[in-house]
Amino acid sequence: MKNDNNVYGWTVPEKESVSRYIDKCRLFAKDDEAFSNFRRDPDYTKVLEGGQKIVGTIHLKRIKEKFGLNELIKNIDRFKENDIYGNPVFHHYPEVGDMNPCTILYVSQALDVKELLGDFIPKKIVEVGGGFGALCKTLSVMYSFDEYILIDLPDVISLCKKYLRNFPELFKKATFIDCGDLTKIESIKDVDAFIAIASLSECDEKTQNIYVDKIMMNSLYNYVIYNTLHMRGYSDVFNRFIGRFVADFEGTIEPSGDVKIVRLRKNQIK
Repeated sequence: MKNDNNVYGWTVPEKESVSRYIDKCRLFAKDDEAFSNFRRDPDYTKVLEGGQKIVGTIHLKRIKEKFGLNELIKNIDRFKENDIYGNPVFHHYPEVGDMNPCTILYVSQALDVKELLGDFIPKKIVEVGGGFGALCKTLSVMYSFDEYILIDLPDVISLCKKYLRNFPELFKKATFIDCGDLTKIESIKDVDAFIAIASLSECDEKTQNIYVDKIMMNSLYNYVIYNTLHMRGYSDVFNRFIGRFVADFEGTIEPSGDVKIVRLRKNQIK
């Protein structure tokens, strides 16, 4: 999955930024001092963890209007555990006090996943493009899953391991897979929920199809945020992607500008 034109199928236009991001992930995983400030590093925040207050404001509003604030407030201390490491940016919000805006975003996404699953309790979750493990940590507040599989670039996985080691009970449940290890990816079975936040749409179509064929078609639920902004011919690629699921899944596509929120549920589920 690695060639001269992309990184394990990841095709992002600003290759220099991607290279710096990967280099920094490698550094953070090895160096405790660098790790202590990774969520403010300018090379890292170009890809993940922007600290703009508006992100938290938008998603607090979304949570309040779509889900209500009960789940957020009830578990606020556990959600804020995600703000302990890496020196994230904090802003003050009347509803939750001081909190990192991206942590509020992760709660918003986790509540979306919970809405899709309904009363179903997932035991095995796969996330492609898991970053440093923040959504895994957030979902662990809501579910006592048996296994959470994170698939990402090798150096990103190293950072993810370092971050999640701070939560020993969760770390025991985590499985980490280098996205270039097709043998391990193909060995994944019996998936309850598959999650990809922007990651699939940043991959070339061949790589997307690998995840569709090997994991998504065999998962009971799929939650994908598909950002088409940077893709050439994205309409055709996205339509082919969605077309793969028509026969075996029911679901919804929520458009939001260049972002599509895709929620899929296997037909066999009652």
